[in-house]
Amino acid sequence: MNKYMKLAFSVLLIMTVIMAQNATQNVKSAVESLRDFFCDIMPIAIVLMIAAGAVLFAVGSLLGAEQRAKTRVWAMNMFIYAGVAVLLYVLVPWLLGVIDPNHTYSCAVSSNPSPGNGGGPGTGTAPPQT
Repeated sequence: MNKYMKLAFSVLLIMTVIMAQNATQNVKSAVESLRDFFCDIMPIAIVLMIAAGAVLFAVGSLLGAEQRAKTRVWAMNMFIYAGVAVLLYVLVPWLLGVIDPNHTYSCAVSSNPSPGNGGGPGTGTAPPQT
């Protein structure tokens, strides 16, 4: 190897070592952003798919036989895709937990009570007794 190849290889090796130091943090950040995406977007997409499928099915009932058949197929596809989205919404946090068992990935609301809210459902504390 000539001296330029050795220099290029040395620079590449040093850059790899420098970049690898933050690799675990970058992977954790990417996994958390994936969980945030699924927890934020999927419930909205599920409700919209079910609502659009219901509207499409109802409108198709008012049309002729050929259009009714087409709209029923489209509506059933929307219902099926909403079911797949529900499965993803349930399974993705579990799969992320399998990938990284040291961290809990869940779409549930935090059970930490916020100060002054008085407790109650979803806060992790009992409501004050009167």
